[in-house]
Amino acid sequence: MTKFYKLILVCCAALFLTACAHPDMIKLNDTYDHTVKELGVPDSTTRLPDGSIRIVYSMQPMGQTSYVMIFNPEGRLIFKDQLLQQKYFNQIKPKVQDSQDIYTMFGKPCEQWHYRNLGEHTYMYRYLDESGFPMALWVDFDDKDDKVLRYVLSIDPWVQRDADQRDF
Repeated sequence: MTKFYKLILVCCAALFLTACAHPDMIKLNDTYDHTVKELGVPDSTTRLPDGSIRIVYSMQPMGQTSYVMIFNPEGRLIFKDQLLQQKYFNQIKPKVQDSQDIYTMFGKPCEQWHYRNLGEHTYMYRYLDESGFPMALWVDFDDKDDKVLRYVLSIDPWVQRDADQRDF
């Protein structure tokens, strides 16, 4: 290989590695400042009553995950989990929470839909169920008061779209 091609290969590898920032790279006891430097501004940030900070990074639309991280009052990571799983879906409260609460809970949705005739709008989040099957969480809101009406789970429509566009 010539020196020119080696230089291009090294530059491409460096660019690829810097573009791979992901919440999985953040470890317990890492600092809040380090996390934001590595991953950028979170989708949502909430200061908790004890002085801790809860942040959420959504990997939507291309990813199928959304991460919550909690930093203690000293700014050290004490908890991290992937949010798009049933135990967190069960925390959705119809007629209590609104779209901002859901955004704060799960971060940026994959898609947002508006059904004018029904007077509803929806956030859709893509995720993998416990067996690795591609699914979607749909959270529906009333246009009048923006409160959660319901949440529904379905097969990920992006998977269905991809299957419809295949050449057989």
